[in-house]
Amino acid sequence: MAPKNKLSDYIAHLDAAKMTGHWKPVGKWQKVHGDTKSTTRGKWTMFTMTSSETPHKYKVKIMENGKHIVAEHDFATEPSFETIVEHFHTHHG
Repeated sequence: MAPKNKLSDYIAHLDAAKMTGHWKPVGKWQKVHGDTKSTTRGKWTMFTMTSSETPHKYKVKIMENGKHIVAEHDFATEPSFETIVEHFHTHHG
């Protein structure tokens, strides 16, 4: 039997150089590509969104099985994927 994946496994394998995503349209969650979801068989997926409130917030969340938010963070300015990965490595890794 294969070992069970943990959220920390997904976060440990995040590589900003391989990630792509969008912040538009405003108010709509967008799936991040290249977030290593395949290493955990899609159990966790990262999403980004620009909030519709003013001033805008740049929101990032990690969902488990597409149902439960297991990690999230709001940034005041549009973050790079390097900044996002650093945040999740530091706070959730």
